[in-house]
Amino acid sequence: MVEDKSVFFRKAKRDEGPFLTDLALRSMGHWPYSAEYLQKCRSVVTVDEAYFQKWPLWVMEKNGVPVGFHSFLRKDDKAWLEYFWLEPAFIGKGLGRRLFQHAFGIAQEAGWLPFYILSDPFAMKFYLKMGCRHLGFENSLIYHQMPLPLLIFPSVSSYESQ
Repeated sequence: MVEDKSVFFRKAKRDEGPFLTDLALRSMGHWPYSAEYLQKCRSVVTVDEAYFQKWPLWVMEKNGVPVGFHSFLRKDDKAWLEYFWLEPAFIGKGLGRRLFQHAFGIAQEAGWLPFYILSDPFAMKFYLKMGCRHLGFENSLIYHQMPLPLLIFPSVSSYESQ
């Protein structure tokens, strides 16, 4: 497979917070959520100055335009893929895989393997395809009655055999 040279990764710029927040909401809007639900989600996907001060964010550009981003955080001595968002026009076109591979590389360099993901239910199939293992469910911060898949990458068995 020939590498797409039009895709580039870089650290996010501090002034991109509002744009990245909106990108996350557009990405969530790819799934059949109500406008009301998406508005409630804004509080948990906001990229603000406080976030930039604690955690690095990585932006994926295609032809010089930001089309996705990811970020990790450490909580309870575990690494979490906190943000993983892609513009809806690029979902299903292979860029999610590229973004995930980049996230894996960042986690590997930082010594953050394995890492955990609290996934959107609609994205779980993608994460399983990437090699994650489903561990169970946790309640959503927005709608407590909506279980969110809890995943680990790489799956513990494949990680332990490396």
